Amino acid sequence: VPAARLARTLFEETWPDVAALCATGARATTVARRPEDPAALVYTSGSTADPKAVICPHAQVTFATRALVHALGYRPDDVVFCRFSMSWDYGLYKVLMSCAVGCEIVLADRGEDLLLLRRMSEVGATVVPTVPSLASMITKLGARAGAPLPPVRMFTNTGAALPAPTIAELRELFPGVRVVRQYGQTEAKRITVMPPDEDRERPDAVGLPLPGTRVLILDEEGRPLPTGQTGEIVAEGPHVMPGYWGAPELSARTFRPDPETGRPRLHTGDYGSLDADGYLYFHGRHDDMFKRKGFRMSTLEIEAAAMDIPGVRAAAAVPPGDRHDLALFVESELDPQVVVKELAVRLEPAKVPAVCRTLREFPLTLHGKNARQELARMLDGSNK
Repeated sequence: VPAARLARTLFEETWPDVAALCATGARATTVARRPEDPAALVYTSGSTADPKAVICPHAQVTFATRALVHALGYRPDDVVFCRFSMSWDYGLYKVLMSCAVGCEIVLADRGEDLLLLRRMSEVGATVVPTVPSLASMITKLGARAGAPLPPVRMFTNTGAALPAPTIAELRELFPGVRVVRQYGQTEAKRITVMPPDEDRERPDAVGLPLPGTRVLILDEEGRPLPTGQTGEIVAEGPHVMPGYWGAPELSARTFRPDPETGRPRLHTGDYGSLDADGYLYFHGRHDDMFKRKGFRMSTLEIEAAAMDIPGVRAAAAVPPGDRHDLALFVESELDPQVVVKELAVRLEPAKVPAVCRTLREFPLTLHGKNARQELARMLDGSNK
């Protein structure tokens, strides 16, 4: 059952009982809760590895909610149009942030996708969380929409970065709209948020740290690296969760205290750099990095080169495995050999995929991300 429909059903079935109880003047029973008590277990997306249950205490959830409301500028008159499941923190926090600021939130069903813009217009959507697949759908529908478009003032983006052409199309369709790039992990909710329109000046940056937090770039020995150098992205602050449910060894590797202050740190396993003004640049996840023909590379640079080819709508690179070489999947009508030829112009020889396959539509996770594990299974035949 779609999450939004289930929520409506539960609300409709439960509300008469709630109203009847309120009519009696009965007081709600209170239960003591401490800030460090778990508020939820939120699973990671599982796009590149098995999902993990992150312990999310009340204190961290509350801090992250308030910090994001401030950083994104949510307003009481906003209407947030959320198409994502509450099982993903991107969807869950939209509910919490809407409650914190007192604005309206509309939970949309995936089954409404063909009527997406009409539904957004009907409710007067002003804030729309997106991932690349959803943003692409909005631009396609908007390009052929006959009726006026909804009054969206802000699109937010996390999970996977929106391609530059998609951002340009959103701005063309929705004049004056903010497109806010963010970076984060479930283990700390959100790590950076891009200030309004700063992406025009820093198109490759993913933002500044949340207020009250900081981001460090460390080398393999855990030492801070100078500005501009690439290392592991480490987040520090009151938004860092305490660990994974039932996985003490993995928790100890990922969540470590600052050796001097004891403040909690999240070792993301992602790679990035900071500029002189403190903006974070994301260079790839640990699972995105690999070595081929003596060169270290990232799937991100291969995907970026593919997206630069006219006619390619989406791209996903799969690192070499036991049963396959470096491969690229694209959403395109182009012949795969044409794509490979174009990549050879844009990339060093070692970075040109050995295999290119075209798909009409990518397999996606429940969070709207490219399901890279499923793509890898297509290559080695284990999905048959």
